[in-house]
Amino acid sequence: MAPERFFLELEPPAAAEPHWPHVVVVGGGFAGVRVCQALANRPVRVTLIDKRNFNLFQPLLYQVASGLVSAADVASPLRQMVGQAPNVQVLLGEVVDLDLERRELLFNGHHYSYDQLVLACGSGSAYFGHEEWRPLAPPMKILEHAQEIRRRLLMSLEEAEQSTDPQRRRFLQTVVVVGAGPAGCELAGSLIELMHSAIRRDFKQLRVEGCRVVLVDAVERVLPTMHAELGEAAAGYLERNGVELRLGPLVEAVEPGQVLLKGDQ
Repeated sequence: MAPERFFLELEPPAAAEPHWPHVVVVGGGFAGVRVCQALANRPVRVTLIDKRNFNLFQPLLYQVASGLVSAADVASPLRQMVGQAPNVQVLLGEVVDLDLERRELLFNGHHYSYDQLVLACGSGSAYFGHEEWRPLAPPMKILEHAQEIRRRLLMSLEEAEQSTDPQRRRFLQTVVVVGAGPAGCELAGSLIELMHSAIRRDFKQLRVEGCRVVLVDAVERVLPTMHAELGEAAAGYLERNGVELRLGPLVEAVEPGQVLLKGDQ
């Protein structure tokens, strides 16, 4: 049986002629959305497939984790961004297999054909061969990651509020951020602000002096890919706001409740 030639009927029908080439874009991130916008209202049929029906503005995920912005502020419906064009449709699902020779993809249990394929699936977080660290140290790539980081932090403060053990309370108020690039610096700075504001506002038994956010990286300075002056300014800002910098030692292990640095630190 020949594979189904997939494209939903559009209104008006003349806006997407059957003989127009079918372009499938996999991934509704910045790149995928930009491709769809560039092809809007052109003589092609465009299908955008993503397992989420919204575009996520990843640069502000750290602010979701810290509570500075809501999830709705960083998630824009894909159909509003690109689906208004008569020749573009958005479908919710996950592509699980490709046949490049036959120009087919497996999507939601069906084989569909395409003329041109754009893979804009984005990237994942690297654990440098230590995937066992992932449950203990969530990445920061999707909305659920930011929400999980925020949940863990607030639950730790809740437990610390009821603890009578000073060492346990200190432990529960300590956060380690691995990675001193832009995302790590932004997250560390936002988390210390979140802890301070939450304690001042909501937690009567805790003091901001007990909070610790430690930024760890094997590099010698924060923001290593940027100009040295920017790195120095960022480091100064973080330290003035209470973030501890542990630069140089390599992370050797992540265990429940602790991060081990090279040299048993």
